[in-house]
Amino acid sequence: MLSPATLERFWSYVNKTETCWIWTGCKSKSNTKNAKWYGHFTIGNKSYMAHRISYRLVKGPIPPKMVLDHVFPRCTNTLCVNPDHLEPVTSKENARRYFYQFDSCWRGHLFTIENTYRSPNGGRRQCRICRRMNGKRHRRRQER
Repeated sequence: MLSPATLERFWSYVNKTETCWIWTGCKSKSNTKNAKWYGHFTIGNKSYMAHRISYRLVKGPIPPKMVLDHVFPRCTNTLCVNPDHLEPVTSKENARRYFYQFDSCWRGHLFTIENTYRSPNGGRRQCRICRRMNGKRHRRRQER
């Protein structure tokens, strides 16, 4: 349990608007290609993600083997710590939601019915144009 002074310090970094609760304290980027900013809060010598602390304080513990997803499309602001905008989901579901928010591949080809490949096991979407280009590149390397 957090001390009253720590709780007061935590909530002093939260700017509550009509919809989102914006974290104004320390921020850092995630390690992903499309890096997003996340709020961090230090307790003692350890840093914690601010949205996880907020969820625990208001809603209770995060279920085991679950991560918190900023529920799309209502809130995609990773600096938001409003527990009503967070949903515990599996890592797989979180990744699926993340990739499905984009309407094109990283090279800019649209994900249309004709240009979208789905692996037989129900994996993530792939752009057919990029998939063909990668296959040709791979075959050229094999011929050398």
